[in-house]
Amino acid sequence: MSDDYSIECPRCGNEIEIIVDELPEGSGTVTCDECGAELEYQYSVSVEFTDVDILSTPTVEVECPVCNNVNDFGEVEEETGSGEITCEDCGAGISFTWSDWGQDVAIDSYDEPETEEDDEDEDDDKEKEEDDEDKDDDEDEADKGEEDIEEENDEEEEDIDDD
Repeated sequence: MSDDYSIECPRCGNEIEIIVDELPEGSGTVTCDECGAELEYQYSVSVEFTDVDILSTPTVEVECPVCNNVNDFGEVEEETGSGEITCEDCGAGISFTWSDWGQDVAIDSYDEPETEEDDEDEDDDKEKEEDDEDKDDDEDEADKGEEDIEEENDEEEEDIDDD
């Protein structure tokens, strides 16, 4: 890439076109077309940026400590912060913090996901609770039956005493 610039001859004031091939700085020689003076020049080109737009940003990625799946938390708006996410693969709940715009992620805590065994254990526990409740109900009914019999016996005794 070459750009065209011009310099002014210090002897006669003639404007001389210079083609710059090396950026941002360089040097060269040129002969003035007007007065014939041989000139040496050095240059440096500076660039001024007038507008900068964000095209994309990296997302925070959180590795699940249970199954090692990498979960995408999304973009962050702050250099440091914290968040919570549920692992897409195993369902573990993960709390984490990030720094350096999400480049450094640390797991603060996580909840183990429920497994099929846990579900079966819960089902077994529920069945046991229901059985215990049924047993309690049966015992209550048996107790009521005994109380009714005792009341009947008491009433019979009173009738006998009245006679």
